[in-house]
Amino acid sequence: MKQCGVLNFDLYSCKLSLEKVKDLVLVINMNHCPRAFEFKCANRQEFEQWAESVRQHLVGSKGSLVDIEAPQIDEFWRYA
Repeated sequence: MKQCGVLNFDLYSCKLSLEKVKDLVLVINMNHCPRAFEFKCANRQEFEQWAESVRQHLVGSKGSLVDIEAPQIDEFWRYA
C-alpha cells in the first residue's frame, strides 16, 4: 500500500475516539478542525493493534502536552 500522507502528532493536538468500536472504525479528531479522520479495520485484532499504536504515539507527542490548533485553511486536506 502506498502511503499518501501522515498525521504528525507533534504538530497538532489530536484525540483518538473509539466510539465506533462495533464498526471497527478508529476516529482521530484534531483540535479546532471540523474534519475527522476515520480508519476502517479488517477485524477486531487489527482494530486493537491500531488503537494501541495510535494511543502510544499520541501520549508521547508534543500535541498531547499543549493545545496546538489545526490551521483554518479551506484547501488544507488532500483526499486520496
